[in-house]
Amino acid sequence: MQLVNRQDDSERLNEVLDLKIMTFDTCQGEERDVIIYSMVATALSDKLAYVFPRSLEDAEEVDHLLRLQRLNVGFSRAKERIHFFLSKPIDEFSGAIGKALQHFKGVLEKAKTAPGPDNTDRKSPVEKKVLGWLNQTQLMQQFGDYIEIDPQYPIGEYLRQLDPTYQYPN
Repeated sequence: MQLVNRQDDSERLNEVLDLKIMTFDTCQGEERDVIIYSMVATALSDKLAYVFPRSLEDAEEVDHLLRLQRLNVGFSRAKERIHFFLSKPIDEFSGAIGKALQHFKGVLEKAKTAPGPDNTDRKSPVEKKVLGWLNQTQLMQQFGDYIEIDPQYPIGEYLRQLDPTYQYPN
């Protein structure tokens, strides 16, 4: 943060980019489209253990609930995307933060193998038609290079999280 604020154009950077530099402790109530996390830890100096819980289950740990809350708050601030800058391989991170990073790594790997827009459900002839209609819209014509379509997105699972009474298929 200090490095950014020392730049000659720091005020413009903060204004134009809506830039906000925070720690996991100070981001309560804040959300951003894109969040960048810098996880600086080395074998010789790893202070992440003071910030995050050693495990998700270790209730005997001092400040366990506070550290769990910090983890939850920090990772729930992104609306669209999270970028991680790591100082060592994910496998070398331990504790709850290691599990969280492994989770996000798994999500990324799954996304790389997810079906794309050409992989519609062959049992659903309507799905292919809807995808064709969508591709003909002005929005897709103008911004198609920036839009990712996932015809197999489990919208039902998402709706069930929002409304436990949702009864329709996935």
